[in-house]
Amino acid sequence: MADVLSLTQIGIPLLALGISGLTFLAIKGYDYLHMWHEGFTMSSSLFGSCYYLLTGFHALHVLSGVILLLYLFTAASRGLFSAANYGRIEYSGLYWHFIDIVWVILFAILCLV
Repeated sequence: MADVLSLTQIGIPLLALGISGLTFLAIKGYDYLHMWHEGFTMSSSLFGSCYYLLTGFHALHVLSGVILLLYLFTAASRGLFSAANYGRIEYSGLYWHFIDIVWVILFAILCLV
């Protein structure tokens, strides 16, 4: 049987990623609140509708990624991953990076253009 990956090898990085995802969601929530008080709502313009729809949908995917990372952290703390059994972590990493790429594209379209 392959060596079980330690919590410091895999668990702590998963927890750090989850915290970074929650930080992103908190910042986005503050951003929404600030824009809402300034009058930028879904009904204020077509851009407002598109902005809240696209970034809100992205935030839901980030939240699902954070839940996935929490699940992986729990599994890692139980010693369920080894050098030969890490597929769930790898596939979850692909999902997380896909979310990152989508945000870079959304940010470029919505905030820089």
